[in-house]
Amino acid sequence: QEYYYIIVMFASIQTAIMFGFNISFIILDEKDENVIQVIRVLPISASLFMLYRLVFATLYSFVGAFCIITFSGIVSISIINTILISIQYALAAPIITLLIATFANNKIEGIAYFKGIDLVLILPVMVFFLSSPFMHLFAIVPSYWTYRLFEKSINHSQTFVFFIWGLLVHLSTILILFKIFKKKVF
Repeated sequence: QEYYYIIVMFASIQTAIMFGFNISFIILDEKDENVIQVIRVLPISASLFMLYRLVFATLYSFVGAFCIITFSGIVSISIINTILISIQYALAAPIITLLIATFANNKIEGIAYFKGIDLVLILPVMVFFLSSPFMHLFAIVPSYWTYRLFEKSINHSQTFVFFIWGLLVHLSTILILFKIFKKKVF
């Protein structure tokens, strides 16, 4: 019972992981079929087109995480904190999408990247099992802040700082990856 909230953490991040994975595979398929080159001649910019996809994955991930946290019946978190946590979970989807779509050259590589990214996003949960000060080095991984925000919400502690730091880490990671994606793919 003491690990219920960790189970909900895993379930919630899986929504972002799956939506990010699906969108990245659509992009990888378009790379394989050279559709990416056609997208560049659309009346909207390629960046805006990509942004629509990232927003789509983010919104669905938000809804998925929100529903899991709210309706699981396992944890009790205020509606405000549930929204804040769901926002951070949702921001993992564009990170996953951009990582896979930028660095994988084909779908086989995409699956390998997916497995590695999934492990990296889940690894910061080790902070709750090990008491080493080195575990806080995971703070560079965006999901670390989401897990800590979740933990603080469960304990009814101050969540604002963890939300802001998590938001900054997620958004800066997305911006960096988006610039790399534009340079490498477009």
